[in-house]
Amino acid sequence: MLLVALALGKLTPLRAQTLDPTFQATTLKVPYTGGLQTSVQLTLVQPDGKVLIAGGFDFANGTLASKIMRLNADGSVDGTFNPGGTGANGFIVGMALQPDGKIIIVGGFTTYNGTSILAQARLNANGTLDASFAGLPLTGLRQLGSVAVQPDGKILVGSTAGFSVTPLPTVQRLNANGTPDASFTPPASTVGDFVRTILVQADGKILLGGSGGNISSALSAGLQRLNADGSIDSGFSSPFASSTYLVTYALAQQPDGKLLVGGSLARVAPPTPALCVCKRMDNSTTPLLRAAARLRVPVRQQPCARWCCCPAATCWWAGASRSITA
Repeated sequence: MLLVALALGKLTPLRAQTLDPTFQATTLKVPYTGGLQTSVQLTLVQPDGKVLIAGGFDFANGTLASKIMRLNADGSVDGTFNPGGTGANGFIVGMALQPDGKIIIVGGFTTYNGTSILAQARLNANGTLDASFAGLPLTGLRQLGSVAVQPDGKILVGSTAGFSVTPLPTVQRLNANGTPDASFTPPASTVGDFVRTILVQADGKILLGGSGGNISSALSAGLQRLNADGSIDSGFSSPFASSTYLVTYALAQQPDGKLLVGGSLARVAPPTPALCVCKRMDNSTTPLLRAAARLRVPVRQQPCARWCCCPAATCWWAGASRSITA
C-alpha cells in the first residue's frame, strides 16, 4: 500500500501514526477470513463524533451489521442505528455524509432492509432507507465504486466505464434529491477506467482517483482533476511517472491544501523490452510494447479485468490477452 502527500506536484514523505488505546476495537465474525467482501472498507466520522463503518461484513462485536453500522465515539456499537434492519445484501464500497445527516452508499447490493434498490441508496440519519432518493439511472452494466457530496449538497458518483465497446461516463453528478444534474458534463472515458475515490477540493475542483483502462487513459497514472462543471482541469497532471501504474483508493486534502493519496503500484516499466499483443473482442490485435530482441512469452487467456503479467512485460488487455515472439 502506498501513502504519499502531494504539494505543488511533488511527493512528500509521511510520518507513521500511533493507535489510540482508548478506542474499543471492533471484532468481526470469528473465525474471520479477510477480503474485499468480508471486511471493513470504509470509515466516516460524523460531526457528533460517532463513526460509520461499512464494507462486506455481516457481524461486528457480535451484532448483526449487514455491511454497515455506526459506532459511538469510544468504539462501542450504536444500537440506535438501523435497529432491526437487515441492511444491504451486498458489499458497500462508497459512503458519504450529506449536510442534513443523511448517508449515501454505493456498492454491489440489490436490496436494503429488504427493499429492492440497485447499487445505490440514501439512508436517513438513523440508518433506515430514504425512499425519496431517485438515484443514478443505470443504463449499462457497471459497478459503482465511489461517492462524494459537495458543499451545495450535490452528489458525485464514480463508477467503471462499463463493459461494452462504447465507454460510459465514470463520474456523474446528481442533485441533492438524486436526480441527474444536467449542468455537469463528465469527461470522456476509456473502457476499463474505474473511479474508485472522489475528493471535492476546497476550491470546488474535483479530484478523481482510480485506475485506467489502458496506458493512454487519463487515469493510468492514478489521478485526474476536473473543474466544477465536469470539464478537465488542463492545469493539473499526475506527479507519478508515466512508467508507473498507480491504482488510487483514497484521497484527502489537508487544511494547508496538500493532498494525501493512498493506493498501490500495479505496474512499472519492464527492464527488458518485449512484445505483448492485446487481442480484442473483434480478434484484432494492438501492439503495446515493441521488442528490442526476440523473447518468447507464454500464452495467457484470461477475462478482461486486470493487468496481464507476462515475463519482462506488462500490458492491459481488452477481452483476452496473448503474447507472441518478437
